[in-house]
Amino acid sequence: MLATTTLLVSAACTTDSAPSGPTRVVGRWDMSANNNLVKDRSGSADLTLTGGWSDVPGVVGRGVRFEYAGGPSFGTSMGDLAASADGNAPFAVAAYLKSDTVPVTSRYTPNIAQQGRFNGPTQWKMELWSRPSGALARCRFKGATAHHTVVEDTATAIDDGQWHEIVCWRSGTSYGITVDGASTSTKGSVGAIDFHQPLLVGNRTKSAGVGDRCEGTLDCLAYAQGVADPRALVRSDVPC
Repeated sequence: MLATTTLLVSAACTTDSAPSGPTRVVGRWDMSANNNLVKDRSGSADLTLTGGWSDVPGVVGRGVRFEYAGGPSFGTSMGDLAASADGNAPFAVAAYLKSDTVPVTSRYTPNIAQQGRFNGPTQWKMELWSRPSGALARCRFKGATAHHTVVEDTATAIDDGQWHEIVCWRSGTSYGITVDGASTSTKGSVGAIDFHQPLLVGNRTKSAGVGDRCEGTLDCLAYAQGVADPRALVRSDVPC
């Protein structure tokens, strides 16, 4: 669960056109599960599913529904996603999901995907943030020297039972979030991020509390790193 932190959000909010270009990414999971496993279609970082998940229809093919049901459900990949040895490299992660309603309390910050932990040395994280008018998406970037948290400025309620595309990205000194094509970003530097950490999808661990719970369906996750425009690259790959 994301504790209180300094919130740095720029007023820049733009609408992006559909990207074009190459479709290969470092990691790509279409969330079609087989025997508790979701294959990485672009590499070797397969996701192992744990807890109360279920196989359900997605937008394209199958999806994975995560539920708390008294204990966390999540996916873990121990494969190395570090395409670049440079911890300052540009990167982006995109998710296509349909969320259940997020309870209106600061204790609920559902996890979608992350590398690293809040109290660890470095982390990037995609999550939802509960609000009375509907949960918003936000991205956290914690490097070796600082951290930024960027909340989407469009006020798009993610927990409305509809499908949404969310992208967390870093390009140079810009850190941002793109929701259904509209981007919000901030400038700064957090220092190097350790990309060798395990990828966690949904609720973060077996010991995670109810406040971290991810409840909803994930249809696709795509991850790119070390390329000129990682945001466009992952957007070209979702839904899978």
